[in-house]
Amino acid sequence: MKNLLFIILLTLFCFYSCTQNKISESITSNNIKGEWRLMGYGYSENALSFKDTTVYECFYLNGKVSYMGAECWNYTILNDSLIIKRDYGKHLYKILQLTVDSLILLDIDFMNSNTNDELLYDDFIEKYYKLNATNEINQCAQYRDTIVGKFNGKEVDTLIAEPLDTTINRSFWDWRIYSKNNTVDTLILTQRFSVKMIQEGDLDGNGTDEFGIRRESDAGTWDDYYVYTFDNGEWKYLINPIWTYSAHFYTDLNNGNDVVESTNHPDLVRVRFSDIRNDDFCIVDTLIPIAPHSITSQE
Repeated sequence: MKNLLFIILLTLFCFYSCTQNKISESITSNNIKGEWRLMGYGYSENALSFKDTTVYECFYLNGKVSYMGAECWNYTILNDSLIIKRDYGKHLYKILQLTVDSLILLDIDFMNSNTNDELLYDDFIEKYYKLNATNEINQCAQYRDTIVGKFNGKEVDTLIAEPLDTTINRSFWDWRIYSKNNTVDTLILTQRFSVKMIQEGDLDGNGTDEFGIRRESDAGTWDDYYVYTFDNGEWKYLINPIWTYSAHFYTDLNNGNDVVESTNHPDLVRVRFSDIRNDDFCIVDTLIPIAPHSITSQE
């Protein structure tokens, strides 16, 4: 009986160890090694839109980390965590996203080796982009955005948004939104300064996830928020555009996550839009009908 129990425990341990190793190996093999440039940081996802051309921190092929090209430290990967050992302490990061050319880290805590003090971070996020052989960043990758959902109502897939040509004036950039596994058609958006997708979930209760995008301009403060749905084999607007003021969108409406909500009624959604009433800026909370309609001229 003891031998049987020992065999069972050993089997479970081996399964757990193999599983952890596979997770670690998948992260390692998915281009974690290479030269990464820090291009966005802050205490929220919104801060990741920040861009800086300065090389702050890079991860190199030789398993070292440099800061401003001066110092080097070892790093190790443990499952979905990245541990960087520096001369003055140790950083623990959680790997939130890893693609071929982008890396998002959540800085969890820092242990000072000189004082043994531990500093806990409050959701401090850092985003890196991989450099190519000529030390240049993939111009599309640094502006890329992704979300995950069942956009065709059946399979889980990843939507990827990226500009088509970054050599022209940014206000005239065209963007494509395509799915990683080709479960939905490609959507083309024209003349957008930036594209940040928001996963809205299944707003109309038909099993298909919707997503939203605010039509950002270079210096705009009033912009429409559009909700897209894949309906009968094509992309459509789920509802009419929602008028939003920048300060409302990014502060009161939680970076756009609180603009639209589903309701218990299959034909209605709850929306919050910006308006000016009695000479004052305000947010109007109301219900509007769900009315999928065609996207004219791919916008």
